[in-house]
Amino acid sequence: MAVASLHHVQHALTNRIPENIPAHILGEFAVAACGGAVAFVFVSLICNRLRGSA
Repeated sequence: MAVASLHHVQHALTNRIPENIPAHILGEFAVAACGGAVAFVFVSLICNRLRGSA
């Protein structure tokens, strides 16, 4: 959410506002959700390997 907020500030500062704002925001949320899911998978894999070797 913080990265998306910074991205929106960047849009405002550079005056590059997208035409379809709701679609742009929903797309960013979808990308953030997928990125969070991938990060969760990697953290889970690392934790499971560390727990299995201990």
